[in-house]
Amino acid sequence: MGRGGDLRDVLARGDTVVAPGVFDAIGAKLVQHLGFPAVYMGGWTTGTHLGVTEPLLTMTEQVEAARRASDAVALPLIVDANAGFGEPMHTQRTVRSFEQAGIAAIHIEDQHHPKRAHYHKGVEDITSREDFLEKIKTAVQARRDDDFFIIARTDAAKARNGDVDEAIWRCNAALEVGADAVMPLVTPAVPKLDSLKPEEDLDQIRAGLPDDAHVVVLSGYLPGQRELSAAAYRARGFDIVLYPIAPVLVSLGALEQLYRPLAENDCLPHDHIGFDVAEIPRIQRLAEELLGFDALIALEEETVERHHS
Repeated sequence: MGRGGDLRDVLARGDTVVAPGVFDAIGAKLVQHLGFPAVYMGGWTTGTHLGVTEPLLTMTEQVEAARRASDAVALPLIVDANAGFGEPMHTQRTVRSFEQAGIAAIHIEDQHHPKRAHYHKGVEDITSREDFLEKIKTAVQARRDDDFFIIARTDAAKARNGDVDEAIWRCNAALEVGADAVMPLVTPAVPKLDSLKPEEDLDQIRAGLPDDAHVVVLSGYLPGQRELSAAAYRARGFDIVLYPIAPVLVSLGALEQLYRPLAENDCLPHDHIGFDVAEIPRIQRLAEELLGFDALIALEEETVERHHS
């Protein structure tokens, strides 16, 4: 059984899959260390981490980043597979590439490919129903391991000329063609907060789906959305919770707090960088623990260092 089976086991037990986002292997190790059942890698985060933004992120870049994170842990990794990185033919290769990399699950969306930078302005178009469903059906047929988990994501509720009813239709249709879960997005990248009602939209979409459907929700400081507990999301019918953009933003914010004083005052801060500077030795020890330093040192003591004792 692959790691997709591990993901299915969590859901079969009735547990909520809480998958914190990461952009590298050490982040995945931390998620595992903290006891979460799964880890997530989003395309926005990977693109930002690589300095190219998601519309310029390639399939091979995302697969390789995911492979490094997956190889570092025993947890199932859920990965953003963009819009399948092309048409159905490209989607087939995308599915098999992620599968071969040991990934547990991917989500495929109904945005256009190549992805357009305008979605960063909150201006987003989606493909036709037919194109979206052909892609999801192809993805389901392309997998070689039945446990490989395929999530159909629709941006219909937040797209230009989109609406909640269209999102409901697309979610139900995706389930009918074999998607294992659905992921309705409701928060634009740059929303008009006075007209944003993501929680109401999420609840309306969830009410329009089968009770036993696996439904993904995003969290992590998203505009207009309260931060809720996993139990609260579960009570509302969402059993997979992903945290997509927070990790890279928090990391960037911490680096800014570290380096801005150096740029402005010629010195690193002495007391506070988002956490107490006195915590740095503990964090270094945590990094060494996550990297398995004790086992590496023990191996050296048994081999190359034994003659120096």
